[in-house]
Amino acid sequence: MTDRIAKLRKTAAALGADAAIVSHPANRRYFSGFPAADHAPDESAGILLVTGETAVLYTSPTNLPWAESAVRTPVIARPWSRPWQSFLAEQIAESGVATAAFEDRALTFADHTALLESLDGVSLIPAGNAIHALRAIKDEQELDLIAKAAGITDAAFLAATTKLVSGVTERELAWRIELAMRELGADGPGFPTIVAAGPHGARPHHDPSEQPIMEGEPVIIDMGAKVDG
Repeated sequence: MTDRIAKLRKTAAALGADAAIVSHPANRRYFSGFPAADHAPDESAGILLVTGETAVLYTSPTNLPWAESAVRTPVIARPWSRPWQSFLAEQIAESGVATAAFEDRALTFADHTALLESLDGVSLIPAGNAIHALRAIKDEQELDLIAKAAGITDAAFLAATTKLVSGVTERELAWRIELAMRELGADGPGFPTIVAAGPHGARPHHDPSEQPIMEGEPVIIDMGAKVDG
């Protein structure tokens, strides 16, 4: 995690900023270790503020015990008070930051506006894809997790389809697949499982239905296990 934070600081500096505000759930987890999801666009589970000296994950008091057990060195977890935008502005001001890079592809317009209105003398710089791109090159641990997820996906496919009989519905097969992935050690599906039988196979993102899968009918399955995020 220390290397990831160091790369984030370097990226912020390259953007002309002396701090980075990380709000995207996947990026927040990648840089801090905190796995909580945002349940709605206007409901953030936490904000990571990385300056030249500190890396602090701010979250709600109810999430704090979870965050404290999940974050990895050098990140520390601290509670925020609402509205979090004005609270974060206070933390930025106290840190002496003059410019902060933010994820313009993740932070909502309303949150950006509220944060900007609370900041005094601090400039916000859109990071574009720069922060997200740091996740593109996988380290050894990530490669091991990808291999594990692929193995679970293969095994779950076999477990769910080996004794498949005519009449099973798309939805039932999708559930069997997801259940098998969890039983084999996955967090769950990495994305909604697609089971599309017959004409439904022409739909790129078909939602599994109660349609029975009949003998001799082509079936498209799009599936993938998620392991440790």
